Amino acid sequence: MTGASLTPHEQAPLPTGSEPFALGPAMPPGYGGDGGAISPLARFLSALRRFKWVVLLVWVAGIGASFLATKLMPPKYRVQATLNLFRRGDNGTTPIQSRELLDSRQWEELLKTDAVLKPVVESRRLYIRGPRSSGIVPPPLEGPWGPDAGLFDTFTRTDQTVHGNYKLSVDGAGNRWTLTNEVTGQTERGNVGEDVGRAFAMQWSPPLASMAGRSIEFEVLTPNEVAADLGSRIQVNMAAMGARFMRLFYEGQDPERT
Repeated sequence: MTGASLTPHEQAPLPTGSEPFALGPAMPPGYGGDGGAISPLARFLSALRRFKWVVLLVWVAGIGASFLATKLMPPKYRVQATLNLFRRGDNGTTPIQSRELLDSRQWEELLKTDAVLKPVVESRRLYIRGPRSSGIVPPPLEGPWGPDAGLFDTFTRTDQTVHGNYKLSVDGAGNRWTLTNEVTGQTERGNVGEDVGRAFAMQWSPPLASMAGRSIEFEVLTPNEVAADLGSRIQVNMAAMGARFMRLFYEGQDPERT
């Protein structure tokens, strides 16, 4: 061995008490203090325990809202019908069919014209909305509705009928009636048993014997506006069955009238 001297390696200074240092590698998120992994389920259950009263309150509120919705919202009934647009003849056409009307959109427009819908409005008295009594609001497009609907079995409108909101009242003795147009304030009076509404161009003989001391409210609409509303509520589907058939869908709140 020669006399050459060995130079010692320089050592890094040891950390003092004021300098931070790590004892090991940093733990990634999702690990507990003991180094064990925390599963997503454990984190979820931990959060659930912390906010259990909030969760319970939301759950109770949801159940209550669902219950009120089922009790307060009127049920709806959906009906459907299928129309055959063709009747076989010598040339496979009918008087209302032409080559120009074979387009599905044109058939839908034809169905929703006043010529088709207004007779339905007139025959079913859909231009009557009501009668309203005891704060009950009748649904639209149902015609005479509710326990007093029978009062309108003899009601017929004319082209001169004054449309608007009306109130029909019978005195406590059941002898006299009063019909008031709530828009104009015009009033008509008569004896029970006489025709009602002649001053407003109505043809109406309601049975008022059981209405002593009561009053009802109703609205007379124009057939044109009712037909337009009815047409907007009818759904038409021809694509599913081909051009030879038209499927119609309609929703209402009265199972019989719908």
